[in-house]
Amino acid sequence: MKLPIPTACVAGIVYREDDTFLCIKRSKEPEVGKWTLPGGHVESGETGEQAVIRELREETDLTCRSALFLGLYEYITTDFHLVILIFNCDCEQRLASPGDDADDVGWFSWKELNTLQKTEGLFEQMAVLLTK
Repeated sequence: MKLPIPTACVAGIVYREDDTFLCIKRSKEPEVGKWTLPGGHVESGETGEQAVIRELREETDLTCRSALFLGLYEYITTDFHLVILIFNCDCEQRLASPGDDADDVGWFSWKELNTLQKTEGLFEQMAVLLTK
């Protein structure tokens, strides 16, 4: 059996002062229709920080001032192996709107996150990283 080649991806945590986090509802596979953090693939020649800033702009129309690397999460299936670099992002404005790869955007508390149909494992990893 041939294993999939690992692919570098990014995810951005955007936190508001009202204790809510920004999430997008995926419009494409994998896990279409589920809520997740904004992010996507790292393009050739791009750093992780550059990629998460670009993805936030493309998926949510937010401008990110800075992105601090927190850690990584690996999502492995028989079809793909994603190495997701997770960043804490500081954005200028807090009015997000869905862009490419996003059917919707929303701000959710930790309690509300538990009620969402969400992508596998990413929010659990986010919780671990934010409590360090």
